[in-house]
Amino acid sequence: MRGLLVFRRSLAVFAALSCAAALSGCSLLASAPPAAATTAPSPSPASLASPAPTPSPESTPCIAVFGAEASGAFRQGVSSAAETGKYTVVFESGGVNALSGYQPAGRCAAIAFLSGAEAAPAASIPVFVFASEGQRVGADVPHLTYADAYAAETALDLCVAYPPHETPVRLIGLFTSEQSRAYTIWREAADNGRVFSKAELFLTEPVPEETPKPKKEPPSPTPIPTLEERLTTLFSRFYPGMIDGVYAETGELAVAAAGVLAQLGRDDMEVFAASTSANAESLLSPLLVASVGLNAEEAGGLCYSAACALLDGEAVTPFVVLPQTFAYNPKS
Repeated sequence: MRGLLVFRRSLAVFAALSCAAALSGCSLLASAPPAAATTAPSPSPASLASPAPTPSPESTPCIAVFGAEASGAFRQGVSSAAETGKYTVVFESGGVNALSGYQPAGRCAAIAFLSGAEAAPAASIPVFVFASEGQRVGADVPHLTYADAYAAETALDLCVAYPPHETPVRLIGLFTSEQSRAYTIWREAADNGRVFSKAELFLTEPVPEETPKPKKEPPSPTPIPTLEERLTTLFSRFYPGMIDGVYAETGELAVAAAGVLAQLGRDDMEVFAASTSANAESLLSPLLVASVGLNAEEAGGLCYSAACALLDGEAVTPFVVLPQTFAYNPKS
């Protein structure tokens, strides 16, 4: 009986201890700090890939034009062609001489418009030359030449045949000098009875001599009249009906003559130009009725196409353009 009592007490103590141990374990679990979050290991510097460098944008290829200040029509022709072409156009100032020191940022070809006695300078880029007045260019240089082969003859033929002119046609001739080809053709027509030369004016007439003065006073030069003043004096010598027309060797002479006739209120004679210089072909009127010469706008487009070919690495063979006739059209 006593043994059974001892056994029960031992069992009760064991149960109490088991409960205490269980409660202690729960308390430890409840008070334990949360497990640290797992993080990915940092990559080593060797495993970091370097970003690819951003390529610098390449400059847009272009066609640089030098000397186009001499002709608005030529400039317009180049611009019009570039509107549908593959390369943009940049018009540079300073004439063709600026080409020698030109350093473009990217791929570029150039157009050199020659006027007067100009010659194309050496350049570091491909150059296409336009000899607008028939200047001589080396055969190894890609170029376009205006061949003024028959402009003077054609303009004079138009002047003689213009209705209601009758042979010999009473004309006034305006020339650069007596040595010009246009004046030679004029004299031949006069000798053959086609032209009745009523008057001739030359730009290269000798400069008037100084008016003599007493020795005590320095001589003063005689004022040189302007072209417009000389034309005014010339045309005023003839009353309406005496002159059929005016034959002008250059566009500058033709434009000036038409302007003076307009100022004088004269519509009894027409002007014919053997050149399209001074943009004469775009200034046609009831007074300036015809101009024979270079189609500068068309030449500008041809030069642009040739320069594009050079920029593409193609060979360009020199070629020639001939005079064209521009006549006044009252309906245009």
